[in-house]
Amino acid sequence: IRQIAFRYLKLLKWDKTAYYRIYEHKDKDHQHFHIILLRTQFDGKNIDEKFFKKRSMTACKEIERLFELIPAPKH
Repeated sequence: IRQIAFRYLKLLKWDKTAYYRIYEHKDKDHQHFHIILLRTQFDGKNIDEKFFKKRSMTACKEIERLFELIPAPKH
């Protein structure tokens, strides 16, 4: 799980620029985690959130491919 979470942050280029926490949850029948990311980077600037959803979905698809995961159902 940690490897997947770190890859997600790296794909978004946030792995070395901001504070974050990764929480693994076991409250469901499937493994999952949550990432809490502070918008303020180490240098005091805010993270650019333009196109976040699109960039996040692209990163998720890449992670599903790399780790041979079952894609999440679309809502």
